[in-house]
Amino acid sequence: ARATSTRSARPGRKRRSWPRVVLRDRRDVGRGVARFGGPAFPKISRRARFVQTQVNAICFHHLGTFATAGSDGVFNFWDKDSKQRLMAFKKADRPISCSAFNPAGNLYAYALSYDWSRGSESHSPNAPNTIMLHKVQKDEITQRNKKPGRK
Repeated sequence: ARATSTRSARPGRKRRSWPRVVLRDRRDVGRGVARFGGPAFPKISRRARFVQTQVNAICFHHLGTFATAGSDGVFNFWDKDSKQRLMAFKKADRPISCSAFNPAGNLYAYALSYDWSRGSESHSPNAPNTIMLHKVQKDEITQRNKKPGRK
């Protein structure tokens, strides 16, 4: 006897290769009803209930922490072990397209430029591309101690 799986493909049914966006009403966007993001829709977090923006860069520090930079113009330092944000920085006037730590880990460089997240209509060719440097302080990037009793 030949073994077959219990799940069989239904004839005439196509499989989707991308997640379906579930929006019941436009008013539901702020309430976190959308479960998946697509190219035209931002991702909605059910827990925090705010619109998430795309992350353009992730770079790792040699102390075990990392930084993220995104299209909202904000960069954050994170602790990977405790899954907590170590430091949030002020919003820049343009999106951050890329970032990196130097090998010593005392400088964080990031580029302010248009990242095409809003399409070609919002692009301004006259806006300059800028490379910014942030001097990393020890308390900004070091991992914090875990609270007792937490995993």
